[in-house]
Amino acid sequence: PSVNFDLGSGLSFNVWSSQPASSRGGASVSNVNAEEWRYTLTYANSLWDGETYATNYAVSWMYYDFPDMASNDADMQEFNVAFAWPDICPMGVVPGYTYIYMWSAEGDGLAAPTGGPIHVFSLGYDLAVAELPNPLSLGVATIYNDGTGGDTVEHDWSHILWSIKTSFDCGAGMLS
Repeated sequence: PSVNFDLGSGLSFNVWSSQPASSRGGASVSNVNAEEWRYTLTYANSLWDGETYATNYAVSWMYYDFPDMASNDADMQEFNVAFAWPDICPMGVVPGYTYIYMWSAEGDGLAAPTGGPIHVFSLGYDLAVAELPNPLSLGVATIYNDGTGGDTVEHDWSHILWSIKTSFDCGAGMLS
């Protein structure tokens, strides 16, 4: 589950969690240390509205909290800055770039050597579908890991992320 609070003037706060399953098919399953909470503070705005080079940007700080583990061994922090250029490409394709830097929440634990930068290059497109009240947001991103994960991770292109999302009214003024 996740909840986002709009604090006004481009500022927002998000709380996200991942809860481990406790059973599968009636049998108990161990998910030791699998619970995770993320707290994110973001400022988003835009520059040069109405120009071809209009730029949307967001600056975020995120705290990764693993409550079942010692903070200095697992908890991480992240700073990221994201840019998107909604009017620079024809036909509604939106290129983007995000710079992420992660580090240990407490510098002396097991998580300390796992910090580093990540670069994300992305393309997005909103596809209108007559049967849906809001467009399908299609996306693809390629990620270059430049050090997060410590010595066991190569500085290299690590993965591609494909996405499809939309929103719709669930009633009572809530969006899903």
